Amino acid sequence: MERLEPIYLKRESFDMLKKHEIGHGTDGGVYRIGDGQLIKIYHKRIKTIDELEITDDSDMKFYNKDTIVHKFDKEPITYFRYSDEDIKIRSKDAIFRAIERQESITRTHLPKNVVYINGHFAGCVLQYIKGIQIHKLHFLPLSKRKQIMKEVLISVKELLDNYIYHVDLSNSPYSKKLFINNEGVTEHLGHSHVLVNPFTLKPNIIDLDGKSTVYMEHYSSDYEELCMYNLSVLLIEFLLGLNTDDYDFEFNEFEKLASDLSDMGIEKEFIDNLSKYELKIDQAFDLVDSIKTLRRV
Repeated sequence: MERLEPIYLKRESFDMLKKHEIGHGTDGGVYRIGDGQLIKIYHKRIKTIDELEITDDSDMKFYNKDTIVHKFDKEPITYFRYSDEDIKIRSKDAIFRAIERQESITRTHLPKNVVYINGHFAGCVLQYIKGIQIHKLHFLPLSKRKQIMKEVLISVKELLDNYIYHVDLSNSPYSKKLFINNEGVTEHLGHSHVLVNPFTLKPNIIDLDGKSTVYMEHYSSDYEELCMYNLSVLLIEFLLGLNTDDYDFEFNEFEKLASDLSDMGIEKEFIDNLSKYELKIDQAFDLVDSIKTLRRV
């Protein structure tokens, strides 16, 4: 693999770039840099950089190594290296390892490069993906929704086969979650992590760089279950048109969801696992193929 030359920015350059922010979330802000690329700068990394750079009387900045505290459990990208046991590695190394994994992934864009600000790791380069959030295409005919969902399943399976676990596929622009931004303003947090080309209906899974995705070097049943939990929610909400917020699982309302799925015409063999968000990837393919029509509930 060709050696990458990281992108190095001065803090002043980043401050100018902030005027061109096109999105942000709990991980960081996203900025367009041209050539079909974006950079994502992690909030926590900027805070750390500011803490590490101390201004003296001559207004010159220096790097104080004594103040470094590595908290791997709070790293903005999760990558577990496997030897005799799982070892979580720091974000800079994790990004480089994620970039290498692209050789095995053909359907989804992984991080492309590393970004430094004032010599400190700060974020990564991403492919700019255009498209409509999948949740906003719920009005499409069932046949088109099935077409999109099957393509999503193929992409998810490729990631799973390579031990890459997207654990936030259910995130929605209609989410009730709130986020307090850097200015202290409360905003709705939700946005789809699947974007769909409106002309070809080809979906692209995004957010493969932050806390939404876990990279492993071996199979993990726990992370697969978490991935499939979220994929089941997406399937129910986008393909079937049900709002999972209407079912309170603290009160065992998975039984109500199971009843509604039955009323819609979902085949019995899928209802139990789907109502508990426990579908397996092969079951998900079979479920989509089995649906011919949907009854209203």
